[in-house]
Parts: sequence; C-alpha cells; structure tokens
Amino acid sequence: SFLFLKKYFIDNKNFKIDFIFSSFKKSFSIPNGSCLISSKEIKYYNKKDLYLTSKFDNLWLKGHLKKKKYLATNSGYKLSEEKKYLKIFKKYSLMNNSVFGNISNLSNKILKRIDLQKNTKIRTLNYKYFRKKLLKRNKLNIPKIVDTNNFCPNFFPVFFKNKTLRDLFIKKLHKEKFYFPIHWKTNRNLLKRYNIKSNLYNLEISFIIDQRIDKSRIDKVCNLMVGLK
Repeated sequence: SFLFLKKYFIDNKNFKIDFIFSSFKKSFSIPNGSCLISSKEIKYYNKKDLYLTSKFDNLWLKGHLKKKKYLATNSGYKLSEEKKYLKIFKKYSLMNNSVFGNISNLSNKILKRIDLQKNTKIRTLNYKYFRKKLLKRNKLNIPKIVDTNNFCPNFFPVFFKNKTLRDLFIKKLHKEKFYFPIHWKTNRNLLKRYNIKSNLYNLEISFIIDQRIDKSRIDKVCNLMVGLK
C-alpha cells in the first residue's frame, strides 16, 4: 500500500496529505490502538469508551494465551491447533472493529511498559544484521542500506521471483514457528490505473526485526533460504 500511495502522490503533485496513522498491533502484542496524526481537527462520531468494558480485552487475552501456549510446544506446525487461536482473534476483530473509541485499558497498560528507545535500537541492529547475512547469499539483490540514523525500519522486506516460491518459503517458516507478515492485496484496478505492473503482494514477505527475534533466530531464518532458487 505504501508503494501505491507513493506512486499516487507523485502523479498528483497538488495532492496534500492531511493525516497519517499507524497501528500499534503491527509492532507489539496488544489488543488494539492506533496513533492518528492530522494537520486538521480530528472529528469522530459514535465514540464508545473502551475503558468501561473488559469483554474485548478478555477475549483478546484468551486468544493470546492460546497462541502463546501453542508456540511454546514442540509439536511442530499443526494447522488445526493454529486455527483455534485464529478463530478467537477473528471473533475479537469483528467485535473490536465494530466500535470507534479510546485505546483499551489493557493496551494502554502494555504500551506504558514498553521502552521505545530500546525497541528502536533493537530494530536497527536486527535490520543491519539481516542485511549483512543476506549479502553473503548468491543471486540475491540487496537494496542500499536505509539511513537508520534518521529512520527506524519496521521490517526487512524480501521479494521472491514468484508467488509459488514465496509461499513455499512461508511453509518452511511455519514449520519452524516463524510467523512473518505478508501485506494486504493491492486492488487490481488501482494497479492498472497507476501503471504499477507488478503486484508485489504476491512476491513479498516481511522479516520481523523487533524484540521478537535475535541473532540466533535470524541465522536460522537465513539458513532456511538455502536451496531456494
């Protein structure tokens, strides 16, 4: 979606961005919450104060604990077990997305305990380490390093030659209990309208670089790429 927006703004030089937002769930294990920044007054309607209810947080916590228990086992990847907590998270999302309100009490408590400066340092070091390891691989095109002095990367994007190869690698990751995100599909009409020829969604996977991964696990991810052409 970022690539599409970048293309859109280049084609529409008179278009001005008046807001940006980022979901905290993309980076931290919390029930909900986003940061919305705008150059204009932010108006909202049908606001529901999530501080006054616990049913959303309790449901999320139930799914979180089931996922944590599943990841802690050594039984390997089992789709049936994974579906149990995914079903809970799906139900939670439907409930949570049905209202517009303040960040929940549990999310707020978790965020207050996070050392954001430390997290930024971890991301930067992991990003550089991923790049260093992948530079040693043959037949890989690694982009120039991001200026991490002024910018903290959210993930390390990797693109495959085709969707089949990308999906095969995802299966290998799942067997080792690595769950890296792939991004929303880009609307075909938008791709055509703005002359974006390749649907990058089908080729990309985002390697996490935050507090959930360390050098030993980065080494393991890179080793899983051996044999992929």
